[in-house]
Amino acid sequence: MFKKKIERIKDILIDHVYDFCYNEIVQRIEGGGDSFTYDDPAHLKELKIKEIVDSISKSRNRKAYYTTRNTESCQIIFGTDSLHSSLIDKFQKAGFSKGKKL
Repeated sequence: MFKKKIERIKDILIDHVYDFCYNEIVQRIEGGGDSFTYDDPAHLKELKIKEIVDSISKSRNRKAYYTTRNTESCQIIFGTDSLHSSLIDKFQKAGFSKGKKL
């Protein structure tokens, strides 16, 4: 039973990494030699990111469009006790409870 549970966790992780890193629809802003990709507009309120977006906005040749994330690497684990929110949702839908053991 325990081995089956571990295999299910592995399957969820593999699916999430593939979906999050390669298939997720994100917004991309480009201009003035800078570009920024984000999935949640709340990220735009962070000070460093706001500066980048402001410089892009002032550029003459700016573009904003939707695309897939399509990156070589992406971060889904933040520190020792924090997972990406959509990953937590997938685990909970699969019957796992949110906790340190997960």
